[in-house]
Order: sequence, then structure tokens, then C-alpha cells
Amino acid sequence: MLKLASQELLSEIEPRKALYYYIKGHLHTTQRDNDQALEYHKQSLAILERYRMYSFLLPFLSNLMGLEYEDKGALDLAMDSHKRSLKLSNRSSLIIKITNGYSYRNIGQIYY
Repeated sequence: MLKLASQELLSEIEPRKALYYYIKGHLHTTQRDNDQALEYHKQSLAILERYRMYSFLLPFLSNLMGLEYEDKGALDLAMDSHKRSLKLSNRSSLIIKITNGYSYRNIGQIYY
């Protein structure tokens, strides 16, 4: 019974933690602190993937991390993040299609 209650509590807390990490990462992005932003975005992405929540956010977040890697000059990591964004976006919703467009554009900018 206690184990079930703790799992229910975690299932309520984890989405909030993912959102908290995303917001903290975004704040660091606006301050051009890419290292700290990446750490928070990685934590958010890990929670979302672990619990398979809000799958429509995964490609967007991965693409955002790619842009942060680009700002740091880590083009290999940026490319991996943009490609990961494309792999994660296997749905056909409009939001995913827009994210795909941004991912392809970002990959093109790295190559050329």
C-alpha cells in the first residue's frame, strides 16, 4: 500500500519537476548561460522520457538543446540534438511538423 501511494505521489511530482527544470533552463538561456541551461534542459528531458509524458515536448526540447549547443560552438552535439529531435517527432501533429521544420533548418545551417 505504501509503495503504491509513493508511486502516485511521484507521478504527481515528476511532471512539475520537469516543468520547473524547463523554466529554469529557459531563464538561463535568456541570460546566455548555456552551460547551466543545458543542465536543466537535460534534467527536464530525462524526466519526460522516463515517464513518457508530454511526448509533444520532447522534440521541441531536444531542438532547443541543439540551439544551445550551437551557441556554445559544440556543433557535433548540436547536430546530435537536432537529429534526436527528428527521431522523437514521429507523430503527425502540427506542432511536431513545425518542430521538424526547425530541426531541418538548424541541421542545414550547421552543414552550410
